[in-house]
Amino acid sequence: MSDTTTVPDVLREGPAAEYLDAPAATLRQWRYLGKGPRYVKLPNGGVRYRRADLESFIAEHIIQPGPAKRRHDRAH
Repeated sequence: MSDTTTVPDVLREGPAAEYLDAPAATLRQWRYLGKGPRYVKLPNGGVRYRRADLESFIAEHIIQPGPAKRRHDRAH
């Protein structure tokens, strides 16, 4: 998202998926599998994502590039 866009503190599934650049179905699958970003399950069955939890999820998946690993050729 651009820096000029205001993101609400609590998002429904669709906007949360858009924020992560992932299909909403992926968020549903992650919830089913018990992984993905933290979410809020409302008494009416609705699901919400807090912006802070989405940002934490992104931060937890930052990869620091390192030296390239050589692939071993199995056809010696």
